[in-house]
Amino acid sequence: MFKFRKWVDTDHIEHCGVDLYQNDGYRIDLNMTSYFKKLKPVTVNQNSNDETRKLDVKEKRQLRGLLGALQWPASQAGPHLQASVSIQQGLFPNATVATAKEVNRTLKYAKSNSDVGVTIQKVAEIDEMIFIVMTDAAWAVRDDGSSQGGYVVMACDKNVLDGKDSRFSTIDWKSFKLTRISRSSLHAEGQAAAAGVDALAFVKLFWSALRWQDADVTNEETAKRAGESAIIVDAKALYDAAQKESIANFQDKRTGIEVLALKERMEASDTHWRWVSSERQYADGLTNIAARQLLADRLRQGSIKLVHDPSFTAAKRKTKEERSENVEASRTARTASRSTTISRTMRTTRASTPLMQLAVFSSCCGCIRGDVPATIPSSWIATTTRATAIGFPVSAGGWSAIMTVLITGMVIGAVSAVFMCYCGYYLKQKAIADQDDFVLERTVGCQAMCTYSNARFWHQTQGFARAGEVSVDNLEFKTLKRSKQAPTKVDKSD
Repeated sequence: MFKFRKWVDTDHIEHCGVDLYQNDGYRIDLNMTSYFKKLKPVTVNQNSNDETRKLDVKEKRQLRGLLGALQWPASQAGPHLQASVSIQQGLFPNATVATAKEVNRTLKYAKSNSDVGVTIQKVAEIDEMIFIVMTDAAWAVRDDGSSQGGYVVMACDKNVLDGKDSRFSTIDWKSFKLTRISRSSLHAEGQAAAAGVDALAFVKLFWSALRWQDADVTNEETAKRAGESAIIVDAKALYDAAQKESIANFQDKRTGIEVLALKERMEASDTHWRWVSSERQYADGLTNIAARQLLADRLRQGSIKLVHDPSFTAAKRKTKEERSENVEASRTARTASRSTTISRTMRTTRASTPLMQLAVFSSCCGCIRGDVPATIPSSWIATTTRATAIGFPVSAGGWSAIMTVLITGMVIGAVSAVFMCYCGYYLKQKAIADQDDFVLERTVGCQAMCTYSNARFWHQTQGFARAGEVSVDNLEFKTLKRSKQAPTKVDKSD
């Protein structure tokens, strides 16, 4: 019989490097924050400035290990990493110094977005939930001239097909090298869409088998019991090609066969076409390394909205302002997307300093009017982890304890400052009266250092200053000397 290890009753567990959190709302978050802390970058000879130099045996061994270490989180809880890892693995046979630096940048990106992962949450009532798939392809972007495809399958509310906002749960994703060399971007998009529809059909069959005991997974009609679905693409050429009824209307016959076979698979699973502009395409981050940060922000946000554009204006024909407006809507959501408890926030950020704990508790003040999720500014916890999206609701019953801690800390700090200033003033006056230059000089120096320490602590706790903003050079240290004519006065001319 299998022997289980110690049973732990907690809302957080770690399994094979994946941190799993479950809250009271039956929401499960998966990320790999702890795993990324153990990874180290590739060490390259610093004396070599030639980025075209081939890596030696030792450097190549490190690169292989790092790529393998990044592949695990990309497949388990990091859709935003898959495109980078897949494309960079294709560079390994001819790896250079530039390749190692690029993989190191991917590791830095992974660590800075370690809070991003997969969220399983209730998106709708069971009869109102549907599955959608977003697909994309990047033509001839790999080192060998092949193309990159990607798709992501989501569960969301069926109202999303009507242009309404909906939460989503990421069910399946993949970023991969297309098996056939594509002659055009349309052919690459068709291959990626075919792979996405296959993954969507499998998810719908699996869901039907879970819900209904009489479901026959060998029957294609079973997938329709899971409700209607949609495939979202940003390739206008593929969307237009899907409207053609005969292969004779295709200039590229191979692409025509691919599209017609795709339409048959979609009809069998009750899947329909949807088109969105590229800046709204989530799967763009699964084929394009430059779009990986936008995908991470959208996964952090956890919501989707399909906006219909009657003019079908492609992203490349839009102005920069129009594109940035859609992108910024996802980027700003990172500061208020995830709600959790105070204890989970402290665990995730691994806070070990009083300043960090003060920042966590101070962030609660932002929701003083009610149970509004508070957020932690990333500048306060940049030395620990990127938790710009980690916020937490505070109940009314917990305000007394939080405000007690804050008020007590402020009172103690104020009393300490007043006490130190009074002691310094008393010693200074006593030194002047006793005509003791040595004590006088040391007392003024101590007062200045206390002023520096208090100012630096104050700026840090307010989150307005960085290390070094308040420096000793900005303070005025003066040695007071007693006047020869009047011992009780200070000669300011010196």
